[in-house]
Amino acid sequence: MEEQDEMQRKSATEKKKEKEDRNKKRNRQRREERLKEEEAVLMKQKETTVAYLANKVASKRGIVANLCYPTILRYPTIPSVDTFNAKQVKKKKALQVQNE
Repeated sequence: MEEQDEMQRKSATEKKKEKEDRNKKRNRQRREERLKEEEAVLMKQKETTVAYLANKVASKRGIVANLCYPTILRYPTIPSVDTFNAKQVKKKKALQVQNE
């Protein structure tokens, strides 16, 4: 009888340990999935922000364009708004000098 009780206790502790291991594994998988989802959301926000800024620059340059993230990667030389504004100021000064 004692042997059977001992075997049952061992099997109960083993079952409990297996259950804990399964729970840990499941929780780890859930955590990884949640992290992947959060990363995907952040990447989407980043792409949207980059596309928005590129469209803003394009509109400042007088270009009507709906630039998306891959376009920006293909054409990374889109000048910043400051560069564009500096060029416009130079053009205006040059025109003023010519007019005088």
